[in-house]
Amino acid sequence: MTPKDRALAAFARKKPDRVPLCIFLGGSWPVINSGTTLKSLIGRPKETAELFWDVNRRLGADIVMVGAGATALQIKVLGGDVRFNDNGAPEIMGEPVKKPDDLQKLTVSQVYGDRDVRWLVETCEETMKIAGSDALVLASGRAPFTLAGQIYGLENFSRALYKDKKFAHELLEFTTALSSEYYREMIINGHAHGAFIADPTASGDCISKKHFEEFALPYLTRVVDGIKQMHCPAMLHICGNITDRLPLIPDSGADCISIDTKVEISDAAQLAGERICIAGNVDPVNTLEFGSADDVRRVSLKCLRDGAKNGGFVLTPGCDFGAGVTEENLKALSSSITEYNN
Repeated sequence: MTPKDRALAAFARKKPDRVPLCIFLGGSWPVINSGTTLKSLIGRPKETAELFWDVNRRLGADIVMVGAGATALQIKVLGGDVRFNDNGAPEIMGEPVKKPDDLQKLTVSQVYGDRDVRWLVETCEETMKIAGSDALVLASGRAPFTLAGQIYGLENFSRALYKDKKFAHELLEFTTALSSEYYREMIINGHAHGAFIADPTASGDCISKKHFEEFALPYLTRVVDGIKQMHCPAMLHICGNITDRLPLIPDSGADCISIDTKVEISDAAQLAGERICIAGNVDPVNTLEFGSADDVRRVSLKCLRDGAKNGGFVLTPGCDFGAGVTEENLKALSSSITEYNN
């Protein structure tokens, strides 16, 4: 099987020739370890694609993400204050919507004509030229609920869920259009094979199951529907403990749910595994950053034994990881799959 076919088989809850690997690279690790910065790469799509592709190939990844770590560029175009760091992804320092009336000034079209955002699309296109069928290339972006918190501020948005539901839904309508158009651009013009949707603030660590059902799931489902209309797969990641909402997540239409270390793989398999591929969930801090290569292999093998027996499983870190993780530890993820197959 090709890496792309292997990943798609897992997404279809089948058992491929071996378990596929997704390294989960955001903007920090490849860029910092190359000695450059994300800001310096903007406007250089070919060089950016080559940098990220080289890292994924060295580490044996079957699934490659494009755009991870750079989603704050959309917020910058909308008028947010974004700070570029030498040691990580851009940070949102000030939100473009300070009060509800500000939302009326924003348009989705202003985002996708921007030069910096076009760089993301062009980087995706360049990655696809390199990848062929050697990887499943997914456009990495944000779900509507998380985008709403980035545009209005998470504290303000959380307050609106209780005190101004009408505005919360208006904001989510805008972010659904913003997210949907992002994936359309990356898939149609960037030629990505599919989508990676990050929704970290839809976690049980941030909102209740009730609020997830009302404010996160319906809008996420609409984004996934748009991706499916383009006949493409969708992989979802939600940080933190999502055990209580796992039975609901397949209703989004996503093909795969990537789970954080706080969720037991066995629980995920029991609650949702018959309806959705499970990806996870080697601890990015205690194991990948502060553990040895032997620790990584041991934890990875446990993940594989808990999740991969019947197929429909992708090995990943539980979340993105810091620049301090060694390449030796990341390569141990790949070698654990070989060991498991043997």
